[in-house]
Amino acid sequence: MSFIIRKATKNDYLEVNALMSELHSLHVDGRPDIYVKVDSPLVKDYYNILLESGLYEVFVLEEDESILVGYTILEIKESSSRMEFVEKKFVYMNDLCIKKEYRGNGLGKILFNVAVEFAKKVNGETLELGVWNFNESAIKFYKHMGMSVRNIRMELKL
Repeated sequence: MSFIIRKATKNDYLEVNALMSELHSLHVDGRPDIYVKVDSPLVKDYYNILLESGLYEVFVLEEDESILVGYTILEIKESSSRMEFVEKKFVYMNDLCIKKEYRGNGLGKILFNVAVEFAKKVNGETLELGVWNFNESAIKFYKHMGMSVRNIRMELKL
């Protein structure tokens, strides 16, 4: 079994959408008060914007040049121009997903490291992401990869 990482193309839409469905199901199960089940969590027009806008990069992990087993969506961002914040450029990881049956084999580390290298390439100062508190395995993974908690978002249900 060999794997390659490459930039996503329009032809990858169905497979990326299928992987995103796996990720979305995790969110629906973890926070049904926020997420609803949908047939297609990745709208094709939005996917095309991700590929064409120049503000995003989508990388896919492909097994034997035939099966997509993972993807990551990265967004180049700049911090707020509000005067009380330090201006900086960073890369925000919108998603990182490895197909369920391929997890635990180091493939997430490979995609994560691609994200780190991409952030360096575009002169990002940090790689940032959000992760739900219920997703303990993801939190453990990101901490293992060297990430630290920057802030905590809290809620009070009324």
